[in-house]
Order: sequence, then structure tokens, then C-alpha cells
Amino acid sequence: MEDFNQAIKINPNLAEAYYNRGSVRFNLGDKQGAIADLQKAADLFQQEGKTQDYQDAIAIVG
Repeated sequence: MEDFNQAIKINPNLAEAYYNRGSVRFNLGDKQGAIADLQKAADLFQQEGKTQDYQDAIAIVG
């Protein structure tokens, strides 16, 4: 989790870091934090044109 926090601090537009941190939060039972991170990842993936990654992130949120 700390590695993902650090990666986001260095690059706040790194979709993969939000996605991975969201997955960790989900597994730890922090659903609200997970949804926020996964939604941010989905938004960034969409901006990057990474349709499959966007859909994967949305699928976890939904």
C-alpha cells in the first residue's frame, strides 16, 4: 500500500497505482477508499484511451 501511495505522490496521474491501491483497499475491507481509487483509475484510463483497463476498473466498482 505504501508503495502505491508513494507512486501517486510522485505521479498523481498514474492510473495503475490508483487501480492497485484500490484493489488492496478492497481486499482490506475499505470499500469506500477502494471505490474512490478505482473510480480515479477508471477516469485516468479513459483519458489515456485504455478501454479494457477502464472497463476492468469500472467492473470492480460496480
